[in-house]
Formats: sequence, structure tokens, C-alpha cells
Amino acid sequence: MNQRSFRLLSGKLSSGENVTVFGLPGASKALFLKELCRKLPKFFVIVPTHSLGVAITEDLKRVGVSAVFVPPWDSPPFDLSPPSSASQHRRLKALYRLLADSWSVVVLTPSSFLQKVQSPEF
Repeated sequence: MNQRSFRLLSGKLSSGENVTVFGLPGASKALFLKELCRKLPKFFVIVPTHSLGVAITEDLKRVGVSAVFVPPWDSPPFDLSPPSSASQHRRLKALYRLLADSWSVVVLTPSSFLQKVQSPEF
């Protein structure tokens, strides 16, 4: 992505427009998000799959950006069986990091974005 495109994108974000970015190969996604951190101190990124969320979070950490990946439960919503204890641990650990640590980027999948979260007071 060239500087002109990035300035155009920054202008749209500053005016409050929704922006969709796609087609960036490999770790260039993390480099783009790192540049975006200069314009927006904190923001959310929604990625299509769990594996892409993990990869982008790791890439962001490698380039020096504080990122948190909030994984979804491993059971469908409204299912009678609860999520596994490992899944609960990963999700609660990520939510705790959102409260306790400083972060710049939160990476979510569509399902983790739509799942309810307990209030911090609980």
C-alpha cells in the first residue's frame, strides 16, 4: 500500500467512515495495522477465521504492537453443551488482558465479536 492510499484511508477514518481493507499478503497486514496505530490509538480488527486471528496477533506482536486476540467459544451459541475448559481459559485470559493491560489492537472473529461477555463487575 502506498502513502497516497494510506492518506486517503486515514482521511476516511478521521471523518468517521467505515473502511474495509483486503488483499494484503502475509505479514503486510501487521505492518499496515502498525501504521494505522499512529492515527488511531485503539481499535478493533475483525478477521474471518480463528487461525488468521492468531497469525495477525502474533505478527503484530513481532512488529511491536500490543495486540490481544479474543477467541470464540468452541461450541455454537445456544448449544446445551458448555465450551471446553481450555476454550474458556483462553477467552477469559484475553478478556482479562483487555482490562488489565494496555493494548492498541483487539483482533476478533465474527463469532467472538457476537458472543456475550460478562460485565467486569461480575
